[in-house]
Amino acid sequence: MLSCCSPLEEIKENGINIDEFRHLAECNGARIVKYVTGGGDLNEFRGTIKTSSMSSSETRALVVSYSRKEFEQTGDGHFSPIGGYCETEDAVLILDVARFKYPAHWVKVETLWKAMQRLDPSTGNPRGYMVLEPSRISTSVLFTIRTHFQDWKIFSDFFETLGSATHKKGSCCSNPLALEGNNQHERSVNCFFQMMPIEVSNALATYEDAFSYGHLPYRPRDHELAMETLQKEVELLEVYQIVKTVLAKIGKPNQNVFLSSVLFLAFPQPEKFICAFEKHNMLQDILHCSPLLQNEIQLLTRQIVIMMESSKETTDCKKCSRKKY
Repeated sequence: MLSCCSPLEEIKENGINIDEFRHLAECNGARIVKYVTGGGDLNEFRGTIKTSSMSSSETRALVVSYSRKEFEQTGDGHFSPIGGYCETEDAVLILDVARFKYPAHWVKVETLWKAMQRLDPSTGNPRGYMVLEPSRISTSVLFTIRTHFQDWKIFSDFFETLGSATHKKGSCCSNPLALEGNNQHERSVNCFFQMMPIEVSNALATYEDAFSYGHLPYRPRDHELAMETLQKEVELLEVYQIVKTVLAKIGKPNQNVFLSSVLFLAFPQPEKFICAFEKHNMLQDILHCSPLLQNEIQLLTRQIVIMMESSKETTDCKKCSRKKY
């Protein structure tokens, strides 16, 4: 679950900060319903604790980013969910995720709030908290982008280019290969796959492939049926037939047409870098598709946007050697 927004080896070495935690949560299908950095206001934090503690753990979770030093524990930056609130003691139950070091323990709300005010050395700012809820769809997220460490530089450069405001729109159209095609729709798709590194195209997978749901006891029962339904729906779309034709023409007949079509549908604002989309972005119109497909495409689009943002943030901090937790 950590391999979607930063190189996993880098996370193992440096940890993550609260912004990167938010990116990971959203990439994996969670909804961030409240996000407060810098610790926020103590009374507001206490109110959030009360509300979250009265909610089912299956519908809402409060996660805090804090410094262990405030509790005189070993280590520094840490993330843990809140398991409960005792109003008479004004204390919270921290469900420490590193149980091999510390079991669940109670701390005063004000003490936890002070621990959140300690500066994160990677950002120079106080820490914070967030409230997460499950995605509002009837099944688990079905599609995800997963990268290998050796491919991350390719991803980072690609998303940095697309996310740059100085990138010249339409540069792809100077590629003669991108102009091939029997119609303008086909030329648009051709251009899309010509300018995209093969590593990016191949990184889209189903959660079935990424996490081997078939071997997990908590595999959603409707996961396989939902995926079959989506594949049949996508294969009926005009874009599927165009993608199939284009992949064969540009010498990529073995590339998964179904996943390639989904990636094409999900890619955010391609008109910013492919001029052919200015008049033909109706190929990405999913308003008449099923709610399930619309949700999946929207979630995947959000993940791509997050990866673009994360890539830019990583580039901006290349000279930063401070640890993140």
